[in-house]
Amino acid sequence: MNRVSKARVARAFVSLWPHAPHTQLVQALAEIIISQHWVHELDQFLDLLAAAYGHQTGRLPVHITTAHALPLAARTEIQKAVQTALQVQHVEADVAVDEKLIGGFVATAPGREIDASVRSSLYSLISYA
Repeated sequence: MNRVSKARVARAFVSLWPHAPHTQLVQALAEIIISQHWVHELDQFLDLLAAAYGHQTGRLPVHITTAHALPLAARTEIQKAVQTALQVQHVEADVAVDEKLIGGFVATAPGREIDASVRSSLYSLISYA
C-alpha cells in the first residue's frame, strides 16, 4: 500500500464519521493503521484525529492545568482565551491543579500547547541570564 499522511487519514475519518457505518469505518481505519505501520505512533495519530474533529466541529478537547483551584468566572475567562488562541468555537476543557506552575495556566490541546504559567516565565528569564 502507498504511504499516506496521518493528517489526511484523520481528516477523512472525521468527515466520513457522520455518513458511513461506524463499524466499517473503524475497521478500515484499523487496517490503514496496521498497513502503514502506525501502531507505535498511535498517540500522534490520535492527536491528529482530535485536531481534525475540533476543526470539523469547532469543538476542541483541551486539558487546562492551573496553579490553584479557580472560581468559575476565572475558569470561563481562561477557556475563552484558549478558544481565541486556538481559533475554535468551543473548548471542551477538563481542569487540573499543579502548584508547581506557581501561577497562571497551561492549556494542552491536540498538537498544541499554550503555556502562560509563572514557572515558564521564570525559566525563560533564567535562560536569558
